Amino acid sequence: MTKILSIQLSPNATSRYLELAAAQVEAEVNDEVLPCGVEVRVEIAPIPFDSIAYFGEHELGKVIVNLK
Repeated sequence: MTKILSIQLSPNATSRYLELAAAQVEAEVNDEVLPCGVEVRVEIAPIPFDSIAYFGEHELGKVIVNLK
């Protein structure tokens, strides 16, 4: 049986991600460095606890995790 793990940032986490990613890319461009992309870390917790996403040391917020 094939399973799919789906991870979706909440609207607040998405907003925070876009804010931080834009600032990082802007800083890299201003320093004349090729933008390298970003790394997002997700801590998946068992129900009923919240799963959380992080951008470096910054907490982005909740994520929705589904296994189908």
